[in-house]
Amino acid sequence: MVSKDKKPFVSCSKYLKRVIQIASDDQIPITLLSACKSDNGQPVVICCTDASAGVVDENMDSLTPFFLLPGADTQGRISSLMSKKSMANLAVEVGLSIPQTCYADVLDNPDAIPLPCIIKPLVSRMGTKAHIKTCHSTEEARQWILHVGANQVQIQQFIDKDFEYQLIGCSTDNDVIIPGVSKILRPCKGSNTSFLHYEPLSKDFCDLQKCKDFVRKTGYKGLFSLEFLRDKHGNDYFMEINFRNDGNAICVTAAGMNLPYIWCLFRMGKNYLEEASRQIAPVYVMPDLAELKLLLTGQISPAAYLGDLRKTNRFMEYDKNDTRPFWRMIRAKLKLSW
Repeated sequence: MVSKDKKPFVSCSKYLKRVIQIASDDQIPITLLSACKSDNGQPVVICCTDASAGVVDENMDSLTPFFLLPGADTQGRISSLMSKKSMANLAVEVGLSIPQTCYADVLDNPDAIPLPCIIKPLVSRMGTKAHIKTCHSTEEARQWILHVGANQVQIQQFIDKDFEYQLIGCSTDNDVIIPGVSKILRPCKGSNTSFLHYEPLSKDFCDLQKCKDFVRKTGYKGLFSLEFLRDKHGNDYFMEINFRNDGNAICVTAAGMNLPYIWCLFRMGKNYLEEASRQIAPVYVMPDLAELKLLLTGQISPAAYLGDLRKTNRFMEYDKNDTRPFWRMIRAKLKLSW
């Protein structure tokens, strides 16, 4: 676990047999090689952050003899695709639509900035949510670009969205498995998770074939999520791909299909088709603390909160079969607030 907390709440889970805590992502390779090599075969690796996925990809050659890794065939391939510019170019190549987009050279021609626009880190692992800003004037955009760093940002046309959605999946040698779609019902500013509805993917919801072509073109094998916006006119815009287990991925497990399990079976050379052919059921998933924050700050009414609470099938943090991490997290939040 990469954390500077004395005892991260996730480490309290009863399902963990062993936890090794490190302070930064650059310690991942040496920690894996010195402490996690198995004498009984190669352990399967699952990355849960952009930073860890990038570090593993950049050290693939030294890790591959000892671990079953996510990634492409060539070291550094996935890190290069973490640039939103590379993602956008690849998306256009397979026929996906993207918002009007420009980059650092726009400062030489500010009139080329699409307004309103949203400015965000060019590489997600190199930035945070705090670096994302919506701008309504050329001067506002120019000042923010200079503040963040002109070579570190992507500037995109702001889409008047109807909703956001994700296609969470797993890519293997022969398959790109995308069983359903998660629709973001209520985004929570500053959070990676949102109240969402996950449901089976109907044939006419989106151009699934182009999405699969995009994943195949990256060469990536592993857990991933594709992010899209749908505007008020029904047009879909590709935003980005996450080369990792997504923060919202519990929705797929709750619906009836275990993507991390499929990934492990595939990497161990076992048959994953039975798990991949499971029927999934629609579910509502709630991020416990993010929703509570919206309630306490008056961004949602008590009636709306209770209504959504009643129909929730799965929580992000609370698990009735493994409650210790949740209560550890609550204690940490209260202590911080105090």
